This record gives sequence, structure tokens and C-alpha cells, in this order.
Amino acid sequence: MKILNSTLFLLQRGARSTSMDDAPTGLNAWLFMHIVLPTLGLMGIMMIWAHYSKKADEEKKSQKKKLTEIKELENQIHDSKIAVQYHLHSINQKQELALSDRILKGKIRGSDIEFKNGLYYFKTNKNLVTGKVERYHDEFLSNLPYYVLSTENNVNIINESAKNAEKETSSRQLSSIKEYKEGMKNGVFKGWYINGQLNFEQTYLNNMLHGCSRSWYENGQLENETFFIEDKIHGTVKEWDKNGKLIYEEHYKDDKLMT
Repeated sequence: MKILNSTLFLLQRGARSTSMDDAPTGLNAWLFMHIVLPTLGLMGIMMIWAHYSKKADEEKKSQKKKLTEIKELENQIHDSKIAVQYHLHSINQKQELALSDRILKGKIRGSDIEFKNGLYYFKTNKNLVTGKVERYHDEFLSNLPYYVLSTENNVNIINESAKNAEKETSSRQLSSIKEYKEGMKNGVFKGWYINGQLNFEQTYLNNMLHGCSRSWYENGQLENETFFIEDKIHGTVKEWDKNGKLIYEEHYKDDKLMT
């Protein structure tokens, strides 16, 4: 502060000494040239430096604030991801437990499995399917997952619709029962109409039709009878109309019609 006051004093003197009526001479000229002008230059430099220094400090503070906000946002996102992963893991565990229970009871649902690369897998644990798989005409009910939806105040909120659908499985009308072994169709496949009448009956061996395959009309009349050996028609093929009249009969060998 003292330096600034002294400088201002010298400037005022220099200004008076350098007026148009009294040009600087002698000592005043020396002071003007060696003190005033350098001081003016130094002050200008200091003012510019102070301005940009203050601006740089403000930018640093702003940048630091932004980095802090970004870090907080990243932490929130990380925490949210962990919460979602935990919730999904919890759901998957409950679904796997429910699936294991259905497998033990022989009540595997059609919605439990998926077909991929020529084989059938369980959707949850990705294991190859082995066992009987049931489908119902009201399949949308069996698609409801039976698990805890959420927890509030340490109280589990249950999917009651899925729970009730699970209880009513035995009273619902079967659409089909299919047997699988190690991810392939193996065994008897049966299907029913909504009225409970048998629709079809087939036998599979390693994903291939093998043996007698029959289908029925909804009124119970036999519609078709075909014999297969490893997915190829082999033997007599018969078809009937809804009244039981034979309308087609031909003999096949290795999937070719015998003439």
C-alpha cells in the first residue's frame, strides 16, 4: 500500500512537471524517465496479471466444482447400478428356486424354456432341458413370475396374481405335454383342444419324429395317422374326414410315396 501511495505521489509530481507550460528538466526529467515511466509500466503489468490471475482462480474454482459434481453423479450412477444388479440377482435367484421346484414336481412350463442352436435350454440357468414340459391354454397366467416384487419396511410385497395362478395350475386346461432329454425332444408329445379333447400324439427321438403320429378333430374323430422312422415317413398314411370316412390312404418308404 505504501509503494502504491508513493507511486501515485510521483505520478502526480511528474504530471505537474510535464505539463505543456513547464517541461521536465534536470531532476524532474530524471525522475520522470527513470521512476514514473517504469512504474507506470510495472503497474500496468501488475494490473493485467492481477486480472488474469483472478480469472484463472475463478476458472479453477469453477472447474473444481464441476469435477466434484461429476464425481458425485458418477457415485450415484455406480450406486444405482449396484442396486439394480442386486435386485436382478435377487429376482434371478427366486426364479431359479421356483424353476427347481417345478422341475422336482414335474411341472415345467413352456415359458421356462427356449430353443437355441437346435437345442432346448432353461431360460434362467441356461441348462439343457430334461423332463416333461407343460403348456396351458391360458399360458399368459403361467408366464407371470412368482417372486417378491419389492420390500417395504421389511415387509415383502408379493405378486399375488402369479401366486394365485401358481395355485390354480392343477385346475387349468392343458394345451400340451412334451418330453425332453438333454435339450432334445425325446418321448411322447401330446396336445389337447380347449374342450379337453386330444388333439395330437407324437413320439420323438433326438428331435426327430419316430413312431406313430396321430391327430384328431375337435369332435374326437381320428383325422390322421402317419408312421415315421427318424423324421421320415415310412409306412401307411391314412386320413379321415370329421365324420370318420377314410379319404386318403397311401404307402411311403423313406419319405417317398410308393406307386
